[in-house]
Amino acid sequence: MRIAMLSPIAWRTPPRHYGPWEKVASLLTEGLITRGHDVTLFATADSRTSGILHAICPRGYEEDRSMIPKVWECLHISELFEHAGEFDIIHNNFDYLPLTYTGLITTPVVTTIHGFSSITRDSTRLQKIQQQSTMKWGQTFDYLFKNFKVISKV
Repeated sequence: MRIAMLSPIAWRTPPRHYGPWEKVASLLTEGLITRGHDVTLFATADSRTSGILHAICPRGYEEDRSMIPKVWECLHISELFEHAGEFDIIHNNFDYLPLTYTGLITTPVVTTIHGFSSITRDSTRLQKIQQQSTMKWGQTFDYLFKNFKVISKV
């Protein structure tokens, strides 16, 4: 199975020190690779993986304060979604922003919300995004159960 793993870009993946979401993305990536899946990790260019690394962001913006976080985050996310057709499934570990792209693609997206990093006062808009994403869950779960022989913890 061809899997795209979207990692946050605050820190490299896996992080040198702090970076719990990047750590989870790394553990999932490496675990899926050991189970024989073809995984492409979308992360910073200084990240490490035994799979394929796809990066446009040179390093984590928390490690280089000259970088503008939202600009690099949007470039990073859109890079993955421009390549969505190359994958059987996308695993989003980035938070809710990538959910705004899911209506533009047909590739199933599984999202892990580790905890919202950017809660907004516009909760109505956020709820709409979550509902639109949730509508795809039935299709995504059907796809997972038909195509994964075993779904196991990493």
